Amino acid sequence: MAGLNLFSIPAGAPFLAVLAETLLAGRFGKAHDPGDPTALSRTTLYLPTQRAARALAAILSEKLGGRPLLLPRIVPLGDVDEAETALIAGSGEMLARIAPIEPLQRRLILTRLIAQWGKAANRQHLRLDPAEPALVPSTLAEAWGLAGDLAGLLDQMQTEGVAPERLRGLDAARFDEIWQFNARFLDIVAETWPAILAERGECDPADFRNRMLEAERRRLEAGGFSGPVIAAGSTGTVPATARLLATIARLPNGAVVLPDLDETLPEPAWRAISGEPAPSHPQAALHHLLEVIGAGRDEVESLAKPTETLAARRDLLRQAMLPATVTDGWAGIAAAPGADTALAGLRVVEAADEREEALVAALALREALERPGERAALITPDRGLAERVAIELRRWGIVADDSAGLPLGRWRAGALLRLVLDAVATEFAPAGIVALLAHPLCRLGLSEAVLRQGAATLEIGCWRGAS
Repeated sequence: MAGLNLFSIPAGAPFLAVLAETLLAGRFGKAHDPGDPTALSRTTLYLPTQRAARALAAILSEKLGGRPLLLPRIVPLGDVDEAETALIAGSGEMLARIAPIEPLQRRLILTRLIAQWGKAANRQHLRLDPAEPALVPSTLAEAWGLAGDLAGLLDQMQTEGVAPERLRGLDAARFDEIWQFNARFLDIVAETWPAILAERGECDPADFRNRMLEAERRRLEAGGFSGPVIAAGSTGTVPATARLLATIARLPNGAVVLPDLDETLPEPAWRAISGEPAPSHPQAALHHLLEVIGAGRDEVESLAKPTETLAARRDLLRQAMLPATVTDGWAGIAAAPGADTALAGLRVVEAADEREEALVAALALREALERPGERAALITPDRGLAERVAIELRRWGIVADDSAGLPLGRWRAGALLRLVLDAVATEFAPAGIVALLAHPLCRLGLSEAVLRQGAATLEIGCWRGAS
């Protein structure tokens, strides 16, 4: 289809570095002019996360050799500028000013609703297996956990464009009583929650993000831009984001840069991806995004060429990830040329324990940092491993940038809050109060010396030996 500006950067290539080089080379509507330090500021770049936005700004500054210039407007997708999209260009229509409810406030309200519902539910009428856990919350802690699940359901439904009101009146009469019970529980989402939001004049965070992305899409569609508009790194798994990317791809100065589109995947396998009952192929999101844009793989231009090793590894992974309906292509894969090359440089380490595992990962990161210009990252879903690796690196004076941060309970203020809650939960039992008074941030309006002396007096004179 004419008028589409679609690009791709293969896996293994440094995505942000290639994007910066392409931008400075003038491939995206002459965004960069060496003689004009303000030229880049007229470019708008959409990236998936705040972290990617900060990294790209640093890479651009590095590649320009520190020369003074105005950087592009870099916007994380899902965090578009509300002030800029408040007035839809060309239509004069004001965007409804509905603020998103704070996630913590939402969870607290849902906890109260669930607790009230739990008290009113008649557990005696539920013929449930006694071995199964109770579904009616009997404590605030159980209601808090259910509120988190309910908030996740709200976000998932609104991300997919499904209004919570559609859950109203679910017909579960022909199912087991447990399903009828679940249907009554979901009335909180279908009826009570929308009424509360309407009364507060707020909306759910996912709904607000969809509204802002749609407003941004309409602004760009109406010509609300003055320079190149580039979206890079997103696979468009959020429907509102996919629609925005489709609009950007059709702009005269627009460009969409996809992450690792497999342009050499055989056509039968490519077609089979969309035919899977629950698409799980790594290319499924990109397949759907191209359908939304209305483009074929042949219309996507690659901005980099992988090395021989990375190309061979990509071929091997392509074969391993084939959809089930076309796995007949596995015959003879071990004898395929390049199979040995694909595994070159990969190492498997069998660690004896968790500490050795962390030490091996830390040593690999340290070795990479000792090579000039080298970058390295540890990617793991195991928070325990990530923290142990960071501790091992600190022994050598290396401070790891942990993108997940620290849990609230690991900060001093968070630990104080936990101790306060523990004291309340135990009805101010001596053990809970002693631990609270020992926290360095606990003052109670007193000086540190007075507080410590009073705490010691209470512990020795009143509570010693008490539980």
